[in-house]
Amino acid sequence: DNTLYGHLPTWLPQLRSLVNLNLSRNFFRDTIPDSYYDMTNLTTLEMANNILRGSISDSGLSQLVNLRMLNLGSNRLNGTLPKSIGLLPNLTSALLVYNFLSGTIPVEITESRSLTVFTVFRNRLNGTIPASFGNMTQLESLILGDNFFTRTLPSSLGQLTSLRTLNAASNYLVGTFPEWVCNLSNLTDIQFYENMLESTLPACFRNLTKLMQVVLGSNLFSSSVPTMFEDMPNLFYLDLTHNMFTGFLPVGEWELLYFYQVSHNMFRGNISETLLSTSKNLHYFVVDKNMLTGTVSEVVGNNR
Repeated sequence: DNTLYGHLPTWLPQLRSLVNLNLSRNFFRDTIPDSYYDMTNLTTLEMANNILRGSISDSGLSQLVNLRMLNLGSNRLNGTLPKSIGLLPNLTSALLVYNFLSGTIPVEITESRSLTVFTVFRNRLNGTIPASFGNMTQLESLILGDNFFTRTLPSSLGQLTSLRTLNAASNYLVGTFPEWVCNLSNLTDIQFYENMLESTLPACFRNLTKLMQVVLGSNLFSSSVPTMFEDMPNLFYLDLTHNMFTGFLPVGEWELLYFYQVSHNMFRGNISETLLSTSKNLHYFVVDKNMLTGTVSEVVGNNR
């Protein structure tokens, strides 16, 4: 982290033996010069958190055949996603969050057999989520949230059994909660909030015992879920707000639980003493706009 500003250094591409280049967290205001794509020995290219603009050269990026890490997040880059991301044989991580990239996801990206992390959170991408993502069985993190994707989540994503993070939040997705999610036994983080998904959570969802973060708020989910999450001992963050869940509040013995938000549903009954007494790490407990009864003062008072 520095306070470098102005144009990107023009002399850097002369360092042809350079392997790692990290110019992140500065104030460079520039387009990415064509000469930067001539550094073909690079294995890491990180220029996140700057004020870079313009597009990412597809033909230029294709020259970086040794690249393993590409991080251009938190800039002002526009244009379309380069299809060469999927053609670089050694690329394992592509982080392009918080930009202004638009258009659809090129099918070539989903043909990669090396990418394990692909994140395009908060861009302007649209169209449908390609079913061919299901062929990327090496993927561990797929983050597509805060874009303009439409229609349903492709069932082929159920083939991604190495997946740990799945984020399709804040899009325009419709349909029922996908039962194929239950195939993703290594999942630790699932985020589908702010879509138009509906129906009940499948019973098999409770088998995802490695889950630490579950964020399903602002959808149209319904049904009773009091024991759905009780077999997730590492649960840290639970957000079910703004749905139509019914029955008793979800409970479990979650020692690590930090955030619990289930407001704006139709939960009823008392607040579980077990929940409050075992969750010693709890910082946020939001249950308003339900149909709860009883008192909590004694339990809360002992949980300090």
